[in-house]
Order: sequence, then structure tokens, then C-alpha cells
Amino acid sequence: MKSIIQYPNEILKLKAEPVNEYTLIDSVIDDMKFYLKRDGSVGLAAPQLGESIRLIGVKYGSEIIFLLNPEIIKVSDKMFPSYEGCLSIDNGQSQFMVKRYKIVKVKALNLQFQLVTYKGRDLFGRVLQHEIDHLDGILIIHH
Repeated sequence: MKSIIQYPNEILKLKAEPVNEYTLIDSVIDDMKFYLKRDGSVGLAAPQLGESIRLIGVKYGSEIIFLLNPEIIKVSDKMFPSYEGCLSIDNGQSQFMVKRYKIVKVKALNLQFQLVTYKGRDLFGRVLQHEIDHLDGILIIHH
């Protein structure tokens, strides 16, 4: 089981590499599932587990969805501020005010490498934006 990488570890500042069938790591998915099943965890990016690949796991209702190479393709006009925590900053104990788009549309590949799209609003949209930021080396303290 990999531990969650803590800021200021350099891997958190890197732009992650695209995922393909050769770079996808099953053990990372298993570790992400473990952390996302804990109370309070709503999203996690592979760089937070030390793997600089474009993979995120996000709670979607009662499910956990995994998105490979996610990309925000549309955003709403409205943004709103809210407090966010991050498992890679003070183990999620600190909160930071971050302004995010109210609604985002994301395209990605699922674990079967099929194209999927999600429209995220409110918390789900915020989590998608937060985790995709991780893939670009952006943390909530950079907002």
C-alpha cells in the first residue's frame, strides 16, 4: 500500500504523463480504491500516490469512477468560492478557499479505454477540477 505523497514533494509539481494500456498500473487503482472508501475522501489523483500518470479516481454517488487522461472541455460562466482540503496537504486537515467553476464537462477514458463524458456540478464538478489540477502540478495552495 502506497502512502499519500505530501507537499512539498516534487512529484506533486509535475505535469503527469498520459496513460495508455502499457502505463496503467493496477496497484495504483487498488490503492486509490482503498483511500476513496474512507470517510471524507472524495477524489484522488495518481501523482498523490507517487505515479506521475494522468489517472484520477472520484466518488460519483455511491460509486468510484476512474478517469484516464481526463480533460475539461466546457465550463460554466459562473464560478463560486468554497473551502477545500487536500490529502496531500497536511493529510487533508487544512482547508483553503478556492474559486471553481460551478459546472464542468469532462471527457476521459474509462478503465476499458472507452471514451466517457461527465457533467459535474457543485461538489462533483469541484472534485473533478481539483483532481485534474493535480495532473497539471497545480495544488489548492496555488489558487
